[in-house]
Amino acid sequence: MPAPQRNLAEAIPAAALAPRLVRPRVDVTLDETRIVNPQIFDQVVKIRPRPIVLLNTCPAGGVHDHNGSAAYTLACDDPQARGQPDWRWCRKCQGLAYGGGVAQSRCPRGGQHDHTGSAAYTVAMNDPAAPGQPGWRWCHKCQGLAYGGGAPGPCPAGGQHDHGGSGAYAVPMNDPNAPGQTGWRWCRKCQGLAYAGDTGLSREELALPVAPGQEVTDTVTYEPAVPGTPPMHLPQYRLARRGTTGTGGYEIRFGQAPDGAPILTLRLEKQRAPQIPAGTATAELPHEILLRLTYRLVLAGGGGATKELAFQEIGETADGLSLVATLRFSGPAERDQALAAVTNLEGGAGLLITRSVRVAIPVVGSPNRFRPVTRALEQVAEPNPFFFNPDLNRDLFEGPRPGAGQLGLSPHQVAQGDRFHTYWQDTARPNTAYYLPNAFRLARRGKPAPFLPVVATRLAPGATGPENAAMVLEFVATPFTDPDRLAAARQALAAKLLPAGASPDDIVFEPLQVEKASLWMALPGAVGFTERPGALIDLRSGLTHVETLPLPAFQAVYDALMGGSVALMRGEVRVDLGSGVTDRIPFEARFDTMNGNLVEVQAAPGLAPGSFALTLTNAIESPLTVASLGGLLRAAGQDVAATIGEFSQPLPAELAPGASLSCVLTPAAPAPAEAQPVLDLDGLRVRPDAAGLWEVILDTTTPNEISRTIRVKLFPAMFEAPDGNAAEPALAVLVQFERGTTLELTPEKPEAELRLPIPIGSIVLRSAAGPSGYRYRCSVIRRSSRATDSEWREDSSDLLVPLLPKEG
Repeated sequence: MPAPQRNLAEAIPAAALAPRLVRPRVDVTLDETRIVNPQIFDQVVKIRPRPIVLLNTCPAGGVHDHNGSAAYTLACDDPQARGQPDWRWCRKCQGLAYGGGVAQSRCPRGGQHDHTGSAAYTVAMNDPAAPGQPGWRWCHKCQGLAYGGGAPGPCPAGGQHDHGGSGAYAVPMNDPNAPGQTGWRWCRKCQGLAYAGDTGLSREELALPVAPGQEVTDTVTYEPAVPGTPPMHLPQYRLARRGTTGTGGYEIRFGQAPDGAPILTLRLEKQRAPQIPAGTATAELPHEILLRLTYRLVLAGGGGATKELAFQEIGETADGLSLVATLRFSGPAERDQALAAVTNLEGGAGLLITRSVRVAIPVVGSPNRFRPVTRALEQVAEPNPFFFNPDLNRDLFEGPRPGAGQLGLSPHQVAQGDRFHTYWQDTARPNTAYYLPNAFRLARRGKPAPFLPVVATRLAPGATGPENAAMVLEFVATPFTDPDRLAAARQALAAKLLPAGASPDDIVFEPLQVEKASLWMALPGAVGFTERPGALIDLRSGLTHVETLPLPAFQAVYDALMGGSVALMRGEVRVDLGSGVTDRIPFEARFDTMNGNLVEVQAAPGLAPGSFALTLTNAIESPLTVASLGGLLRAAGQDVAATIGEFSQPLPAELAPGASLSCVLTPAAPAPAEAQPVLDLDGLRVRPDAAGLWEVILDTTTPNEISRTIRVKLFPAMFEAPDGNAAEPALAVLVQFERGTTLELTPEKPEAELRLPIPIGSIVLRSAAGPSGYRYRCSVIRRSSRATDSEWREDSSDLLVPLLPKEG
C-alpha cells in the first residue's frame, strides 16, 4: 500500500497528493500471450492465435447441440469404402449433405450448402451388414443426413425433414478402430449429423491443470494434473518489505551491476488471492513472468506519455516464495529518469506483471473433455502508485544520491510529402524516437488460416420487427505505420539527434502511448464527428469498440465497409498532446484495406540452383486480385536480387477463396545456401465479398432473425371450379413460405395470419426478395387433382393475396 498521506505531506506539496493509479493496460493483440522464460533470463515472444469458432448453424436456431451424442466416424477420401459416395461437408453449417449432382440444396445459414474445401465422404447404404448405427436418412429437401429413428427434426428448407425416397444409412458409432475422420456428432435439436471439430482430449491425455470453467483467473483453484496432489493456485505479487514485521522499507534499490552498468533490483513476494479460502492447502500453478516498470513522460505541450522498461533478469529465491528481478538501464540518464519517476507522484510509476499459464478448460457440451489454452493475466503490483518517498526510503539507492532525472520528451518534426510528422526524443535515450501511426485499420486474425476479420455483429435483443431492429457491431482496429515514412525519418533524425559520424541505423523507433486518446466517428446521418466514449484504445497495439446501430444505419455502415461509400463511415483517433494540441490519426473502416495476412505462402526448392517454387493460396473469405508480385532472397541480413516468373496464370490473376497461384523465384546472382525468399505483396488487392464477409462476422450463437406479421387472404372466387368442371371446386389452398409455416386456407376459412421469420442477413445484403421481402408458393387441392407452383413467387406486402398456380 502507498505510504500514509501524513508522511507524503512532509516531502511534497499538498497540490500533488492526488495519486496516479496505474491500471492494467488495454492490450488489443491478436496473440494470446507474451512469455518470459525466467530460467534463461531471456524474453521470448510466443504466438498462439485464438481458435476460430466453427460456424455450426442449426436449422432449429442457434448452434448445433451435441449433448448426449455418440462419437461418429465417416469414411473419408477412401475410394475402397463401401457405400454411397459423393457426400460432402458444408463449410457454412458444418453439416453433412449429399452433393452428387444435386441441383438444389438448403443450408441453415441461407442459400445452398457450400462444399468448398470438403473431403469426399462415403456412407454405408442399404447394407444390413454395415457396422454402426442404423436409422440415418437423407432429406430430399435440404440434402442433409439426419437421424430418422424418431420424430423428424426441423429442416432448413422449411417444416420438418422429409425422408421420402431415402435409402437406409448406417454410420460407425463409438468405434475407435473405425477408419475415417472422427469428430462427427449428432445434433439433438435438428437430428442432423454435423462436424464438431476438436472435441477435446481427456484429462490424462492433456496432463495439464484443469480450470473450473471457461475463465482463467488468479481467484480460483485448479485441479492438478497429477491425481492425489493438492489443488493449484496462480499467485499474485507485491513488492516485498524489509524486516520480519513488514514495517520496514521496500526491497527495491537503484545501484550498479558488477560491470558498472546502472541497474534496478527488487524482490516480489508471492501471495494467494483473498478469494481463495484461508486454510485451503494449495500448490503453485506453473507460470512464466513478464515484468515491466512503467512511468509517465511529459510531452512538450504538457500532455503525458507512457514509457515501459522490461526487466531482463527474473529469478526465484531458494525457498520459492519470492522473485528477484533486475532491470539494466541504457545508461545513467535513464537510471536517473526512472528514479525521478518513482520518487514523484507525478511520475505515475507502476509495476506491471504479466503471468502466463498453460491450463486445460472444459469443452462445452462434451463431458470430461478438455482443450489446452495459454492465457496471459496482467496484474499491477502493490504499492500502486509505485511511489517511494526518498526521505522515508533511504535505501532506495546506493552511493551518492543521483542527479535530477529528466521526465520530458523533446519533439522534432520531419516532413513527408505535404505533411509534417512529429517524433519525440527520449531525453534519457537520445537515440530513441517515439512516433504515432499513420492510421488505424480493421484487423484480421493471425495464423492459422483463414485470416478472418476481427469483427463480429449480432442482432440486438428486443427486436420485434424491422422497424425496431438494431445491430451490435464489435471490431478491433490495429495501428498501421508506413515503413517508407520511418525510413525517411531515420535519415533526418540521425542528422538532428546523433553525433557526427553515427549511423542512421542507431535510431530506434518506439510507438508513443499517451494518457489521453479518444475515438471519434461520423456515422450515417450524423453531422460531423462525435466521440465514442466506450472505445478502449492503446496506441501501440490497437483499439476495440462496440457500436449499436439502428438497422437502416447498420445497413449503410455495412455498405461503407465494402469500400464503396467511405463518406458514410469515417473516424479518427484524437491524441491529446497537452496545451490544447491534438493530433488526429485516421481510422480506416474498410474491408478492402485491413491489417493482417491475405495469403498463405509455401516454398520448396526450385529446379534451378538457389531458386524457390512458391505457392500463394488465398486464405481470406473474399476474392483477391494479384496485380503484381515482387521478391528477393535474404541471408544473414543481406539481400540478393531475384526475379519472379513462370506464373501458373498471367498477372493480374484472380484468386477465389482457397485458390492458389504458383510461381518461381530465381536469384539474379548466386545466393548463399541458407538464403530464404522474401515476397513483396503490395500488389495484392482485396475485392470484398459482402455475402462471404457476412457469413464470417455474424455471431451465430445468438438469434439472427426478426419477424413480421403477414396476413394471407383469398377471395371466394378463387375457390371456384375451373371453367367447364363445376364438380371440382378448390377444397383447400396451401400457401407455403420459404422460411416459416404452411398455411391452409379453405372456403370456410379464407384468411389466416402468421409471424414470418426474416433472416437479418437478407435485409443487410438486400436479398433478391427485397430487404423485407419473402418468397412463397401455392398448391391448389381439388377433389381429383393438385396443382403446385414450380417456382417460388416473391412479395413484400403485409397483406398477401397470393397468385395461384396455373392449371390444366
